[in-house]
Amino acid sequence: MKRKILFVISLVAISFSFTACDLLGGDCEVCRYASYDSSTGSTTYSDEVEYCGTDLVAMKATRPSTYGSVTTSVECY
Repeated sequence: MKRKILFVISLVAISFSFTACDLLGGDCEVCRYASYDSSTGSTTYSDEVEYCGTDLVAMKATRPSTYGSVTTSVECY
């Protein structure tokens, strides 16, 4: 019984160590939106999301946009 529980726990731990992009091939990056306010000099960031393949290309091709004094751009790493 202990052996089965240990096996299940190790299987769950291994499955959490992989992301979807790791399984697809490796051309993946984490991207986020950065908003810079030129009037106050502050920068805010959105949540980070992992993109792969054509989704990553589309994110990198996103041009910065400016509304008033706030410029929003995409940062990928």
